[in-house]
Amino acid sequence: MAVQEFNAQGGLLGRSVELLHRDGGIDPDSHYHHVTELVRDQRY
Repeated sequence: MAVQEFNAQGGLLGRSVELLHRDGGIDPDSHYHHVTELVRDQRY
């Protein structure tokens, strides 16, 4: 709901904010994979 309110006010620097969820559990390698995937994806 907070993201919707934020976007209704114009988002961040004129761009909409999107909430992403990744679950790596307790596996550090999985967390690393998720972070690098998000960083490499120029869309986010």
